[in-house]
Amino acid sequence: MPTPASTIRTAREKRGYSLRQLARRASCTHTAIHLWERGERTPRPRYAAAIERALGLPAGSVLESERPPARSAEGQELHDAPSKEQGENCYGQS
Repeated sequence: MPTPASTIRTAREKRGYSLRQLARRASCTHTAIHLWERGERTPRPRYAAAIERALGLPAGSVLESERPPARSAEGQELHDAPSKEQGENCYGQS
């Protein structure tokens, strides 16, 4: 299953964008994108949406790749699980 890091990097490279070009298009910093692509941080939902728009990805595709299926106490897979709480800044930190 793809991760947010691989989703962002693969799409960026496919379109031939540098980190700085994507950062300008998504109104974020190239440092944040670098951290996301390395898997060191996860983008907040609003930045994930900006990345998706800048790269022409389907809405929700960046963060959706991060979420493993939720499971009940009995171990059964649940559908439509809530997303993981995100950090307070564009780097995915609180």
